Formats: sequence, structure tokens, C-alpha cells
Amino acid sequence: MSTTPTNTTPTDLPRERGIREGLRLLTQAGIPCDLDLAREMQDDCDEYTASAEYRARHRGQDPALPIPEADAFPEALVRTPHWGGWKWGTRNGKRTKIPMDPHTDRNASTTDPATWADFPTARAFALRHGYGLGFMLAPPFVGIDLDHCRDAATGELSTLGVSVLGDLDTYQEVSISGTGVKAIAYGEKPGIRCRRNGLELEIYSAKRLFALTGQRLDDAPLEINDCQDAISHIYTAAFGQTAPPPHRPHADLRHDRRRPGRARVVDQLPPEVHPPLDRRHRRL
Repeated sequence: MSTTPTNTTPTDLPRERGIREGLRLLTQAGIPCDLDLAREMQDDCDEYTASAEYRARHRGQDPALPIPEADAFPEALVRTPHWGGWKWGTRNGKRTKIPMDPHTDRNASTTDPATWADFPTARAFALRHGYGLGFMLAPPFVGIDLDHCRDAATGELSTLGVSVLGDLDTYQEVSISGTGVKAIAYGEKPGIRCRRNGLELEIYSAKRLFALTGQRLDDAPLEINDCQDAISHIYTAAFGQTAPPPHRPHADLRHDRRRPGRARVVDQLPPEVHPPLDRRHRRL
């Protein structure tokens, strides 16, 4: 059997080289196999090594996921039945968090509330299976995710982290990696953009699971506050788009509060992060 398939892919990637080496060894041993089958076998292996079973047998290779008590989170989140579990998996060759349905232990949908649960049900489910705990974003919640903005050893925030989080007087916590921060607030995302290449900042208001740790930042409140002005400001600074303030039926029940003395995000982002964009040159 030939080990050189007609449809080749770049072999400079370590994973692909490993697959091809495995195929060569199988062929030498007289075991029938082709490249497509070898890739499927590697995918199965990747899925297993990301599973709770594998973590249970090899604790030293993947730390246990945090399963906080209810008092680690704002009451507004705990009483909202948007909770679920999540596990590590692979998608398109990349490690990713897979939402899990607490009712069926099957994949959950970020758009189907029937696959979500209340906090006690989701927490018990996560504990039982060794999964993480996550919150499905949907109105009236907006989530802001900052990657690589925190020193995991010292807790010190980057300039971008200080600038963005200083605009948000709402619940903020350390991410699973220890090097990022997530914030959740009341509001609406003023446009359709969620992320931008080259900027370690993402904004979501739906179709997203936020893996939560309950490790709140020291100066962040243990409550969800209305931060519409800050959300709109951050969105415009990040994506160069403006939109009229959205109608928010819950706005009369919450107040947009900004911690005094903190700089606004647009004043802190360097020009190369948020260059002036017009309609002709806007990068989509």
C-alpha cells in the first residue's frame, strides 16, 4: 500500500507529520490503513484526551476544572436558567470548549434553551461528569472576553485590560487559562461584530457559552449592572462602527455606573489597535 495519497496536505504541521509517521509504521507492520483513516484515528485520540475520563486517569496533565458554589456568582446569574456544562474537545483541529446539556449529557446548543438548566442542576451535572460550568449568553446579558490581558502569576492586567475593564462596573472574573478576564453586564451589543483579527477582545450577546470560574477580580462588584454606555463605547473603539443606542426595556431598572477615576477605553487603546476607519476603508 502506498503511503503517499493523491490529495496531499501541507506536512509542515506537527500534527500532520505525526499522522503520516503513524501511517508509515502501520503500513510497515502490515496493518491496512490509509491517510483518511489515520486522520480519523487521530481525531478519536484527540477527543479522548480532552475527555473527563482521560483527565480522571491523568490528573497531572490537565488540572481539574473549577466548579464554584452559587455564592461565587452574582444572584442575577444564579437565578437565570442559562447554565450548562462544558468539556474540552477538538474542532477543525483546534482545542475548544464543547457545551454539554445537563439533562441528556449530549452536546448543548447555545441557541436552544431546552438544552440549558438552572444553576443547581448544571452544577451537580458538572460535578458528576468532571465538566466545567458555563453560562449561555442571551438578552439582556452581554459578555466581554479579554484574552492574554492578565499575568497569571501576579494578577497584573495589561494596559488594554485596565482600560476596558475600567469602563465596566459589573461582574468580572479570571478566565480558565488564568491569563484572560470575562465580564458580564446588562445591555445590548450595538452591532453584529463579535471579534476582530489582531485584537484580543470579543463581545457577545447571544450564541455563546461563557466558561466561568467564579474567581472574581478583587475590585469588581458581585453583581450584574447596566453598562450600556460602556458597551457601546468599547464596541465603537474596537470595531470602528457606531450605532444608535439600542432600546433596552430593562434600562429603567438598572443604572449605568462607571467607577470614578478610570480612563475610557478609547482614550487608552493605541492608534494601531483602533485606527480611524471610514466607510471606504472599513475592515469587515
